[in-house]
Parts: sequence; structure tokens; C-alpha cells
Amino acid sequence: MKPHEGTTVAVVLCAGRGTRLGAGMNKVFVPIHGKPILAHTLAVFQRAAAVDEVIVVAHPAEVDRCRVEIVAPWALTKVGTVIAGGATRHLS
Repeated sequence: MKPHEGTTVAVVLCAGRGTRLGAGMNKVFVPIHGKPILAHTLAVFQRAAAVDEVIVVAHPAEVDRCRVEIVAPWALTKVGTVIAGGATRHLS
């Protein structure tokens, strides 16, 4: 989907594995106060009046998980799409 002129789109890159954290899972799913880290991040954009849409770039194996466990249950309606990232941040 191509944004309309004058639309502000935030792109959130989270396609890494989060291994440095040592949590045994991708850090975007680690809960803080019962809410996944990525949900906290996306909630900031959800509340931002200046942001019209959010695109989440997730690890290819976690695209559906992001949709099901983060976007849907936390009612993050500004997330227009969750797409698979590339092998590096630059490729994402």
C-alpha cells in the first residue's frame, strides 16, 4: 500500500533475533509489566497524533506472531502492515 501525499508513516524495524538480551526469545516478545516490548513501542506511535500509519518490519519467521500476539490483542490500529525484514537491517 502506497501512502497518500502528506501521510506520515513510521517504520519500526524489529527483524533481529534479540540474542544479546539472553532471554531465550526475541526481545520484542519479552513482557514488561505484562506487555511485550514491541507493544509498548507501537503504543507510542498509536498515541502520536503526527503518525498516520505504522509499518512493522519483523523477522520473517515472526511476521504472523507479531500480528497475532502484538498488533491484534493490543488494538494497534495504526499498524497498517507487518512485513518480513531482510537478512540485515540495511536490507530490511
